[in-house]
Amino acid sequence: MSELYNELINKGFRETRWQYIFEGQIGGLVFPYNDGRNEVHVRFYSDRIFSEYEVGRSSFAHFLGPFLNANPFLLDLLKDSVSDDSYALLGEYTKQYRLKDEENALEDWDYQKQTPIGPANREGKRYLLNFELANSLGRFFQWKAVVPITGVMISVFLGLGLGLPVFLVSLLLVLFIYSKLPAMGCP
Repeated sequence: MSELYNELINKGFRETRWQYIFEGQIGGLVFPYNDGRNEVHVRFYSDRIFSEYEVGRSSFAHFLGPFLNANPFLLDLLKDSVSDDSYALLGEYTKQYRLKDEENALEDWDYQKQTPIGPANREGKRYLLNFELANSLGRFFQWKAVVPITGVMISVFLGLGLGLPVFLVSLLLVLFIYSKLPAMGCP
């Protein structure tokens, strides 16, 4: 698993403080895809490896858009760059019978055509947005655009009611939060 993890880092995947860690997860990497508007997340567990393609976390649309199984992308990406033993482990650890039900329920991502493969939703789950709409909205509703505007408005409101010190402290808090937010293309 270490060879797989390190090779993904060599290919541009990064660790990130913004990735949710699931129970049993022992490692995780993120790759900005499509100019960072989307991302490929790879999660390592002791008994499986699962990757998903999703709307990037730099956008509010991340919570509304679809998630697709990106294991076929991962297998293709690493096919010629890791040892035979590591690739065999990857093949075994990404098999359907190893995945959790919610992972198996996701549609597969056809990364060559940039579309989902298979039934429109294996469990009937509907997402509010598709990738095209999520990416369009994501240009306008990125955290880095929305948080400063909202934060400054709240700081002004607090400052008017509670005075200059509260305004300055809340403005510093907005700047701190802004500096920690994910940006498009940066996991």
